[in-house]
Amino acid sequence: MADRTKKVWIFHTPSGKIRTIWEDREWGFPDGQHNRSKWKQIKEGEEALLVQKKDAGYQIVGEGIIERTEEVISPNPKWNERGSKTEYPLRVYFAEVKRADPPYSLEEIWSDSSGPPERFSIIDAWVRERAELPPQVSSLALLSARITVAALEGKIPPAPLKELLSIFYPQDPKAFEDAVVSVLRLLGFKVIQRGYKESGEETYDFEIQGEDVPIIGDAKFSDNYRPDANERRKIMDYIRRYAGGKKRLKFVIVVKETADVNTLREEASKEGIILSWLSYGEHLLPLLKVVIDEGAEKAREGFIKYLD
Repeated sequence: MADRTKKVWIFHTPSGKIRTIWEDREWGFPDGQHNRSKWKQIKEGEEALLVQKKDAGYQIVGEGIIERTEEVISPNPKWNERGSKTEYPLRVYFAEVKRADPPYSLEEIWSDSSGPPERFSIIDAWVRERAELPPQVSSLALLSARITVAALEGKIPPAPLKELLSIFYPQDPKAFEDAVVSVLRLLGFKVIQRGYKESGEETYDFEIQGEDVPIIGDAKFSDNYRPDANERRKIMDYIRRYAGGKKRLKFVIVVKETADVNTLREEASKEGIILSWLSYGEHLLPLLKVVIDEGAEKAREGFIKYLD
C-alpha cells in the first residue's frame, strides 16, 4: 500500500517579520543544532503552516508550498539586520503562499485527538495522516484556503470554516461519509444523507435529488475496496428497495483510493442499474477546484460524466 502520510511543517512567524513571506516568499531561521537538523529535512513541494502564538494556543496566519532551501550569509534589511552576517542563515523559499483571512485556530485542523502540543520549537514537523492528494489538486493547504475564500465570495454554498477544513482529513467511516456528502453539497447538489444517520435498516449513504436520473451512493472508508459476496448482496438489496419500479438508476461508490467492483457492476447492470466508483482524492476533491475556476455547473457536469 502506498505511503499516504504527508509531512507538514510548522513555522513560527513573528508578526514583525512575516511580511518577507508575503512580499518575497522568503523566511529564515537562526542556526543551531535543532533548527539545522529540522531544516535539512525540508523538501520541495512540502506544505508549511505559518503560525503565531495566540492567547493559550496557536493561530494559522498563512500557508505555503516550499520551493527550496538555501543557507545564506548576507543579512536581510527587511528584518532590521545590520552588519556583515545574518542572524537567520537557514532560509526557506516558497513557490506559493496564501494568507489565512481570517486566521484560524490550529486546533481546528489538528488530526490527533490529543490536540496539538502546548508549544512548538521555532521550526517543527508534524506528520499528517492521509492528507496526500493527487497533483491535479495542486496543494492541500492552498485548496483549503481557496475554498474558504470561495465560500466567503459566494462561489460555493457558505459553510463553517471547521466544516470546510474537515473534508480534507476524514479519519473514520462516519467522518468519511460526512466529508463525501459535504463535497457533493459544495458542488451544488441537493443531497440527502442517510447511512449511519438512519439507524436500523441497512441503507445507502446518500441520495442526490433533482437529477434526470436518480442517483444514490455509498461512501466506503477503504484504500482498496473489494466487496465480497455478502457485501454485494447487501448493496444489491438496498439498491432494489430504492429502485422499485424505476427503469433507470445510477449508483456510485466513493472510496478513499481504488476499487474493484466489476462483479457488482455486472450484477447491477443486469437490472438496468449503472454502477460506478470514484476515488475521493483523485476524482471528487478536484471538482472543488473546478467550482472555483469554472463554476459549480461545470463541476456538476464533471461529476455526472464520471457516472456514465
